[in-house]
Amino acid sequence: ENDSMITTILADPVSAIIGTDQGNIISILPDRPVRSWQFKAAGAIVGSIIKDGMSLYFACDDMNVYRLDIMSAPEQRRLIWKFQANGILKTAPCVAKRNVYQVIYGKGLTAINKDDGTVLWSVPSGTGFLAETQKRAYVLTKDGTLVVMDNDTNRRLYSVNCAGVSIHATNVVDSKIYIGDKTGRIACLQPLE
Repeated sequence: ENDSMITTILADPVSAIIGTDQGNIISILPDRPVRSWQFKAAGAIVGSIIKDGMSLYFACDDMNVYRLDIMSAPEQRRLIWKFQANGILKTAPCVAKRNVYQVIYGKGLTAINKDDGTVLWSVPSGTGFLAETQKRAYVLTKDGTLVVMDNDTNRRLYSVNCAGVSIHATNVVDSKIYIGDKTGRIACLQPLE
C-alpha cells in the first residue's frame, strides 16, 4: 500500500513473509497473493528475517532489533520485545539456541537475552558471532582475536590469537567453529565445555 520495495523474503510451506524498506512485515499465503497478517516497524528491514519457533527476529534501520510472535491466531501476533541498539544495524541478528547476537556498526557485537530483549554482554571490537555452546559464546574481533564469553556470568573468559583468520561462518546449529584464511586453509574447531 505504501509502494515500498521488498528487501527480504522468508518462505515456508505455511506462508511467505516479506520485509520492506518501509518497515512492513507482511505474511501472505504460500499459494496465492492473499495477506494473512501484517506488522509495521519504524524503519527499513535490514538483512534477513529469521524464524525461530513461533517467533520472527529482524533488525531495522531505526536501530532496533525486534522479536515478533507469530502464533497461529491473528489476534495473538504481537511484538514480544524491541532492543534499542544505539547504533547502525547493517546485518540481520544471529539467533542461536540461547541468545540473539547482533553486530552494531562501530560498536561491536552484543548478546541479547532471547526471552526479554535485554543486553547480556558486549564485545566492543566484535565483528562476527561464530558459535554457542550451552554456557559459552565465541566471537571474532576485528583484530583477529577469538573471544570466549561466559553466557552464565556474562563475562569474558579468555581470548585466543587468530590473526590469520580472514573468513568465518556463523553456526547456530551446534558448537563447531568454522574459520579460514587467505591461503585457502579451513579449520573446524570443536570447543570443550
